[in-house]
Amino acid sequence: MDDVFFEVTDPKGMVVICTKDCWHNHILSRHESLAAQIETVKLTITNPTYGVYRDANFSDRRIYYYRNPSYPRYMKVVVREDPDRSEVITAYETDSMKPGEKLL
Repeated sequence: MDDVFFEVTDPKGMVVICTKDCWHNHILSRHESLAAQIETVKLTITNPTYGVYRDANFSDRRIYYYRNPSYPRYMKVVVREDPDRSEVITAYETDSMKPGEKLL
């Protein structure tokens, strides 16, 4: 089992973890700019600007968006939902929300 990098609870009461492996070897390897935004990633899960969404293509994934009014892009965090261990699978900045995602 990977070491937990952080653990937070979303607005619906689901505990979400992010492993060190996911953070360093997946997220930061593709999105270096997020290295200084760990608190924004956590905030995206704990206090999303637009609520919690179901992924348009994967029923086991929750989507969280956060938008700082003084910044033009959204932070998007994707979490794989599991009864035993819900886990961040990616995080990145995006210009828009994805069509087809359903508000939970």
